[in-house]
Amino acid sequence: MNQKKLIGTIIGIIFFVVLIAGATFAWLSATATVTNGTYNVSTKNFVINYVGGGTISSVPVLSTATPATATVKQLSAALANNSVAGKLTITLTTESTSLLTTSGAINYVVCTSTTTASSCASNFNSKVASGTITKSGNLTLYTDTSDLTTSTKYYFVYFWVDASKVTNEMMSNNQNKYSGYIHASAAQTQ
Repeated sequence: MNQKKLIGTIIGIIFFVVLIAGATFAWLSATATVTNGTYNVSTKNFVINYVGGGTISSVPVLSTATPATATVKQLSAALANNSVAGKLTITLTTESTSLLTTSGAINYVVCTSTTTASSCASNFNSKVASGTITKSGNLTLYTDTSDLTTSTKYYFVYFWVDASKVTNEMMSNNQNKYSGYIHASAAQTQ
């Protein structure tokens, strides 16, 4: 074996060992479990639970949206014991649909709570963020201004299509379908 092949083989083995070590570290430092559509993720610093999963497969068309009529996605987050402080960010990933070309057709509202009941139980007066979805890709829906604590905080993200911003043609051609998912991440602040 010539010297170039020997050096190449040694470098390849080193990269393979680093790859295996990195994958093992990632597996041991983060775990995810799924129970009845609830996704639970924990790391050494944060615990994030997706109640019912983060996938959005249907969004109702509403003249007047209320928390009871909109699609809602719930998640909870807390700081793990003995870890560094951090702030939670909720992001939406969406694919292009014809509704996205209609500016402001898809609306969202984010509400928070310290219990499993939304602060927006009957109306959206207690919202912490709101807006419209007008393009595909990633959109930051909400970044919490306060650090997570070991006490669980609950987040509720509501979605609906504004009936006044879509046409009958869009509705009859099944162009009102929407799909996407929310995901949360927490960034250390210290």
